[in-house]
Amino acid sequence: MKRLAWVLILAAFHVAGAAASDEPAAAPGTLEELDRRIGEAAAASNAPGLQVAIVDAGGASWTRAYGHIDREKTRPVSDDSVFRAGSISKSFTGVLAMMLVEDGVLDLDETLRTAAPEVAFQNQWEETDPVRLVDLSEHTTGWDDVQFSEYRDFGPDAELLDGISFNPKSRTSRWKPGTYASYNNAGPAILGYVMEKKTGRRFDDLMADRIFEPLGMKNCSFLLTDGVKAKLSNSYSGDGSPEPYVHIGMRPSGSLNCPAAELAKFVALLIRRGEWNGVQLVSPEGVARIETPTRSLAARNGLSLGYGLGVHGAPTRSGGVFYGHNGGIDGFLAEYGYLRDAGLGFVFMMNSPDSELYEQVSALVIGYLRTQRPIPPAASPVEGIDLGVYEGFYRQMTPRSEFTRVLTDAFDIVRVEERDGVLVVGPAFGSGGAPLAAFGGGLFAREGAAEPDRIFIATGDRMEMIRGLQDAYLRVGAVSAFAPLSLLAATAFSGALAFFTTLVWCLLRPFGLFMNSNRWRAWLWPYLGFIALIAIVAAFGLGASGGFSRFIANMGGPSAYTLTIAAATLALPVFAALGLLAALAAPRVAFGARLLAGVASLTLAALSLYLWNYGWIGMTLWSYPPQVPGQ
Repeated sequence: MKRLAWVLILAAFHVAGAAASDEPAAAPGTLEELDRRIGEAAAASNAPGLQVAIVDAGGASWTRAYGHIDREKTRPVSDDSVFRAGSISKSFTGVLAMMLVEDGVLDLDETLRTAAPEVAFQNQWEETDPVRLVDLSEHTTGWDDVQFSEYRDFGPDAELLDGISFNPKSRTSRWKPGTYASYNNAGPAILGYVMEKKTGRRFDDLMADRIFEPLGMKNCSFLLTDGVKAKLSNSYSGDGSPEPYVHIGMRPSGSLNCPAAELAKFVALLIRRGEWNGVQLVSPEGVARIETPTRSLAARNGLSLGYGLGVHGAPTRSGGVFYGHNGGIDGFLAEYGYLRDAGLGFVFMMNSPDSELYEQVSALVIGYLRTQRPIPPAASPVEGIDLGVYEGFYRQMTPRSEFTRVLTDAFDIVRVEERDGVLVVGPAFGSGGAPLAAFGGGLFAREGAAEPDRIFIATGDRMEMIRGLQDAYLRVGAVSAFAPLSLLAATAFSGALAFFTTLVWCLLRPFGLFMNSNRWRAWLWPYLGFIALIAIVAAFGLGASGGFSRFIANMGGPSAYTLTIAAATLALPVFAALGLLAALAAPRVAFGARLLAGVASLTLAALSLYLWNYGWIGMTLWSYPPQVPGQ
């Protein structure tokens, strides 16, 4: 969650994979203490309003509302105030899908091409490894996440196919479907559309009939109904400006509107293993399937935790496994989670993207729940495993959005090494890291965790480390690991050197030095190249300023920001090539000046090749075909 601002905004209606925060050192032991500490955190935060519910098998056993639904403090938050739940919507979509599976209406093993041939996507392995309906929910299609333009407002009357058909370029499988889990918002939305086709009913009506009405969730809807509008909280961006309601085109992935107290009934349904008021809405086996990934390479090799059908499971350091989901949209943040065996859970929702408050509340409610039930003992690790076979540098290979790979390849590198008989995963530099306990078969967990949460898989000379959702790393050599970072560092150094030497030149010329220098003949083009780089960074920074709606307006279509990025990336290799020519042939320029200008131009040329390899030259960020290096 601690990414650059524009990468955070990219998440849009998903914040993280699941309820997996760890409780603070001194967890609240009573509801009174929990209430006090959440109230103090909320009062000290930038968030106007917050709802919290503690959940047991009966639903919300305890609820609290803090603050106001508006910054003007005219309307206090109440238990029936409606907040947007963002990606928690995917859990509802997954449960609805399982209901239709048990009805015999839906087959998750059916291929998408058969179920909905009108839905466009690209999969070069379709003949042997087709995209199946299960991939849509488990995020194993290999697709890029939806792109900036797809976060636009489609209006209140849009049908699911309108949003799905808007920009199919993002739906390109980057690896064989069913291999790795990489979060994307298109999959669950398309699954919702397939459910419409199979039943002949609108997704929103199915959701109301099968889940909202049986559970008594009378204030919940995926649409902005009159009832929702009357109780909907205002929401705000990080700078405090109001955020408008966005009618997203992929409603099954992120459009749920609901009070926390009513969302608690859905959590209770999962705790009760699908039974409500004596009616089995979904079977216990169906709920277990919803919680369990089956499709990915990690799941097929024995890792039982990860992303199932809209529900994610993750262990905590203090023992136990939390299942749940979280989400964010239009300035709202929300999270739910539950301890399956303890029969306890929580919900909280807030109307501002205050990440600090979010982390505090998540830690407090999880900490409280851990005090209410005995902590399961940590699983017993296996002794005598050769840990040396797992050592090395590992690079992230499944970025959620392909355009960020140009950065993750340089910066998302970890080091795995054996220290005093324990395998440790840590940063590429330094001595920190998380010790892991071994369970055999390549399975590992953080020390103290109840179940393994990652797996190492060896195929020939290839070693991969996979941890649940999104985190799949490939072992690479030291040169490969640090080559991209070295290139970026060299570019930064040559740019700093270029501007420093120019500053010296400008300062000394009035004193009679360099009067006959023609260094500009060699330095003009590399200067323009560095200015192009600065323009790219500035366009991203300025385009990402403000709230989510402003970001989408800036980056979700042709704009001064996106066109600047496209033009500057096209100009960069041109300036680099001209700089190399000038360094070789510029007349009446000192050798030293030509040498430095040539080195600067060479680094810019190397950087241009690096960006070209990732599809960045001339990239139109609002819509682009994902380009994976080496494919």
